[in-house]
Amino acid sequence: MNPDNRGKADTFLEGLCLYRELIFVVFVISVVMVVLSLISFVVVEPGSETYVIVVLNLVGLSGMLLASGTVLYLCRERGI
Repeated sequence: MNPDNRGKADTFLEGLCLYRELIFVVFVISVVMVVLSLISFVVVEPGSETYVIVVLNLVGLSGMLLASGTVLYLCRERGI
């Protein structure tokens, strides 16, 4: 592809793919933390303050898991 015709999104993705190994580490850590948070659902009493923190952790970690997984998938699909 001609460098003049590339979009900003492609250039940004290529920049992210340079850090693929670090993004993979973030992905693995996110998976482990999501599993630990899901396990804590069994132990924590619903309605408690700790339960709210577990829910907030799951929301944040799920977003990080989704973002890092998407970047890894796009890098693999495009062969970057």
